[in-house]
Amino acid sequence: MHHHNFKLGLVALLFLGLSSYYTVHYGWYPIASVNGELVLAHDYYKIINSGFIFYTNALATYQKVNLKISDAGNLYQNIAKTSFDKLIEQKLISHEFSLRNGSEVNGLVDKKLSRVKNDSLKEPVAKLYGLTMSEFRKFILEPEAKRELLIEDFKINNEDFGVWLDAAKKNASLRIFIPSLR
Repeated sequence: MHHHNFKLGLVALLFLGLSSYYTVHYGWYPIASVNGELVLAHDYYKIINSGFIFYTNALATYQKVNLKISDAGNLYQNIAKTSFDKLIEQKLISHEFSLRNGSEVNGLVDKKLSRVKNDSLKEPVAKLYGLTMSEFRKFILEPEAKRELLIEDFKINNEDFGVWLDAAKKNASLRIFIPSLR
């Protein structure tokens, strides 16, 4: 009986260790909460890295300079701060967009993005942002489509999107779980 419990405990401990490793390794843990909706480390770091790749490519292409290691750290920190702010804003916009559109959310976004042809963008997206097409859609295209559609909705209703966004940011319940993000 004790031998069986020991094996079961060992398997449970192994499972817990492996699941913890994969959770941390792949960023499937929350770094913040915006009005109760979690912001995952995976999403945050994907956006930072794509921004960093984009800016280093832009510098190399347009200014014909390679980024110095000393400047890379500053650029990465600036992108990290901007990315965190952008993720918070995207959560607020996505929530408001869902409130206003209910079950039509996916259809509206798909319709807005129907003009984007995946095949023609696959290679440029990978080179410019370091993202797959599905990641590009998730992290860049869909949030921007929701933003544009929400702005259109505000205009139709004679509301000011900027005023709403400022108020939403001020009134948001933001919990940050990683001290370095404060």
